[in-house]
Amino acid sequence: DNERVVIDGTKSISDDLNQSWSTAIDGIQYVDLPEPGWQLFLERDEQVPARWPNANFSDGTVFNRTHNWAHGTITGSNNAYTNGWLTDSGAVTGAHGGLNASGIDPVGAIAILNVASFRSYSRVVTGWNAMNETFSFDQTDEWKTKHHAYFLEGKRELIDVEGEWWYNSTNQRLHYLPPAGQDANDLDLRVKTQPFAFTVKNSDNVTLEGLEFFGTTVQFDNC
Repeated sequence: DNERVVIDGTKSISDDLNQSWSTAIDGIQYVDLPEPGWQLFLERDEQVPARWPNANFSDGTVFNRTHNWAHGTITGSNNAYTNGWLTDSGAVTGAHGGLNASGIDPVGAIAILNVASFRSYSRVVTGWNAMNETFSFDQTDEWKTKHHAYFLEGKRELIDVEGEWWYNSTNQRLHYLPPAGQDANDLDLRVKTQPFAFTVKNSDNVTLEGLEFFGTTVQFDNC
């Protein structure tokens, strides 16, 4: 009674999963998880999935579409490319130098594409032409010829700043660049392993009160 009750959807990599981190040649640390984990927390603060352009949750830059997303060259009048293609517009003042200048090979990465005004889609990058700075992907369901923006995730090569991570779902290996050169084995690192703490189906008048949720949520279906 009167205690703080937290429903936790995460597990400690060291204490709960009993795993230890190793270090790759490039300084990025990695650990093999015995079960899938798809979000990473350091001392309960969410770490950023490896991405380009770089951004953080801590300062809100992940929500800054103007500076922390890359942009396409298309406008409402030039029809620079068609659905399934995107030409990078280059540097953003005060932010990044453009995809070509970054030296990143985007093929195989996941592009989060804001190409339909209020709708965004995720697509695997299937091709890249550095000469004209254009990459290809499977077409999106909707497409509008204005104000295209995007960023890349889902590739180990995108880890380039402290706190970024990438999870390889094929072999359940988590890659992470700890802050300030610290050893990940000495840090309180947790992974999300549970999507829903409660699943309620075909029920009415169900109330959950006095509970906190961390790294998990509730699912109500036809209630």
